[in-house]
Amino acid sequence: AEKYNQIIRAAVCPGDRYSGIAAFEGMSKEGDYKYEGLSVHGCDSVVTLHLLVVDGSTNTIKDVVSVDQLPYVLNDVELLPAGTKEGQYTKQLSMPCGDITVEITVGVSSAIVDINAVPNSLKKVVVNGRLYINRNDEWYDALGKSVNCPL
Repeated sequence: AEKYNQIIRAAVCPGDRYSGIAAFEGMSKEGDYKYEGLSVHGCDSVVTLHLLVVDGSTNTIKDVVSVDQLPYVLNDVELLPAGTKEGQYTKQLSMPCGDITVEITVGVSSAIVDINAVPNSLKKVVVNGRLYINRNDEWYDALGKSVNCPL
């Protein structure tokens, strides 16, 4: 049977917890979370949550997606609709802990992007659906594993 895939992008303030999808209720640690099971309609389902914690040092989120991953929704706000052409877009999102800038690069297809090609000046970035954090000019995935380690 064909699987139903859903990607959820959410940002919370420090100390806050995610709410929305029951499988992820109460999550407060930044990272990527996956649920595989049956939907309410009994269909195979894969739901991925990309959870970011927005603090004083995080005022810009950069993300790379393909046109087939649109619409781009963050915290239930549609920042880019389905059908958006490839290119670079900058959007603003207000949160209780401050406004954030979301820089979205839309590509033609789900091509793999090399994390090492992303500028080290960024602190956090989502590439190919995975969250990476820059610590001392080295990229780590959300689980703390260096990208130089095998995944």
